[in-house]
Amino acid sequence: MDPASHTAQKISSIINVLKDMDKTHVEIRLTPASSLSKTPVSRFYRYSLSSEPSFDETGNLQGSYVRFDQMPLDPLLTLGYEVPNAWVVSAISSVHDLDNIKLAKLDAASRVKGVEAIFELKYILVEGHARDLSDNQPPRGLQFILGTPSHPAMGDTITMANLGYLQLKAFPGVLDLRIRPGRSRDIFEMVSAADSFQSRKNLATDALLGTEGSKIAVTSFEGVTLFPVVRRRSGMEDKDVLLPDEAEKTAATEGSFWKSIVGSLSRDKKRPAPTEATINVFSVASGHLYERFMGIMMLSVLRHTKSPVKFWLIADFLSPSFKDFVPLLAAEYDFDFEFVTFILHWPESRGAVNRNTTATASYCAPG
Repeated sequence: MDPASHTAQKISSIINVLKDMDKTHVEIRLTPASSLSKTPVSRFYRYSLSSEPSFDETGNLQGSYVRFDQMPLDPLLTLGYEVPNAWVVSAISSVHDLDNIKLAKLDAASRVKGVEAIFELKYILVEGHARDLSDNQPPRGLQFILGTPSHPAMGDTITMANLGYLQLKAFPGVLDLRIRPGRSRDIFEMVSAADSFQSRKNLATDALLGTEGSKIAVTSFEGVTLFPVVRRRSGMEDKDVLLPDEAEKTAATEGSFWKSIVGSLSRDKKRPAPTEATINVFSVASGHLYERFMGIMMLSVLRHTKSPVKFWLIADFLSPSFKDFVPLLAAEYDFDFEFVTFILHWPESRGAVNRNTTATASYCAPG
C-alpha cells in the first residue's frame, strides 16, 4: 500500500488491531509513489476498532471513542467522521464549533480538556430501486412509508425518476414497507419487495398487508437494498401520481412527504391556526459563524413581515447548542419552526462525496 494515502490511514488502523489477535500473521508491503506534486494526506485520522470488548471498573461495557493527542495549535481544523454508507450520524453534544476548530484560541482549561464531541448513530438506511411492472419504468413520484403495525409511517420517501431510487430511515428489526395511503395507493399496488434484483420474492409475506406493502428485515448495520416491484391498478394506467385531483389536494398537502420529511421535532403549537398565509423559509447552515448569520436572517424576516412565519431548518449540520437555542428564540419572537432531516447519502453507484457537498445538493434538489 502507499503509506502516504487516505487508504493507508484506514488500513494501518485495522492492521494494528489484527496484529494483537491470536493466530494472525500480518505482512505489510509499502508501494510509495515515485513522485508527488502536492501533499497527498492533509488530515489526522483515527479508526474506532478494537479486538475485544473493554469494561469499566463497574463492569459496564465502555463506549467506543477516538482520541487525538499532540495536535498542532495553529491550523484551522474540522472534526468529521467517516462511517458506512448506510449510517445516518450526527453530533448530539459539543460546545465547540466542530467545523472551525483552532486549538490556539481555546482558553487554558479547554486546552487541557480538549475538544469533546459525542456523535450518535440515529438511523440505518433502507435503500431501493422501484420498478413499475406495467411499463417496466421507475414509478416516478410514488411514495412509500416504513414503520410498524402500530406506527406505520415512522419514515417516508418519494421515488426518484433516476433509476427509481428511494431511501428510508430505519432501525434494526422487522418493518412494514407500504405504499402511502392516498393517491399513491389509489394508483399502485405492491407486487414484491425483494432484497436482490434477481429474486422477485418478498423477504416475508403477510396476508394483512396484501397489495399495500411487504415485510422487510433490517438485520445488519450495513443496511438493506430493496427492489420494490409495483403495478398500476385497473383503470389507473394513464394517471400521474404527481398530479392529484382537485378534491385530493388538501388531504395530500396535510399528509405530504414534505410535511413529514423525517418526523416532527418542532415544539408543540399552542396558538390557534393563523388566518393569514404562512411564510415558509428553508435554511441550511454549518458552523457557529453561519448559525449566527442564520439567527440574524430569521430576525430580519420577522421584522419585515406581519404574516406568520415558519422556519424549516436543515438539522443535520446544525450544532447541538444552536438546536437548543432555536426553541428559546421561537418562544421570544413567536414563530414556528421545524428541524428537518434530509437523508443525505448518495447511492454508492454515484460515487462518494463529502457530507457538506451532499447537504447542499440535497437541499437544492427538486422532489
